[in-house]
Amino acid sequence: LSAPMVVSDAAVRTGLLRDQHIRHTLEIGKRAEAIIVGIGAVSPRSGLYRAGYLNDADLEFIRAQGAVGDVCGSYFTADGTLSPLELNDRMIALDAEAMRRAPLRVGVTCGPEKILPNIGAARSGLVNVLITDEAAATGMLQALEVEAARVTADVG
Repeated sequence: LSAPMVVSDAAVRTGLLRDQHIRHTLEIGKRAEAIIVGIGAVSPRSGLYRAGYLNDADLEFIRAQGAVGDVCGSYFTADGTLSPLELNDRMIALDAEAMRRAPLRVGVTCGPEKILPNIGAARSGLVNVLITDEAAATGMLQALEVEAARVTADVG
């Protein structure tokens, strides 16, 4: 996509989305049968941060809203709820609704910092297949066991 992923304000985004090439590329993405995406954590190691689209204050704000990760700039919490951020109005990417329409949605990650982002991405429906490493998979299982025990204790 020949456009910045994040722009300065919603009006700039609206203007760029009028460009036929950008619009055409996004339309192709909306019709995809399969997508392969990275799952980002809300950290200085995220692609949006490293690309300069986000700074430390942005990350702190996003975390304060409960977000644990993102897929293509769609941020979500550990329970899979999408985070309604102002940033969404400045993002030039497939939105969550468009991604969820693809029958096959593969997320690719690695590392223990992706434990909660992986869980949130799966729960959000942004991915329905996960390719990850042993450290992340083991951590996910442990986190889910702790969560299940907490829920059981709360109910009992």
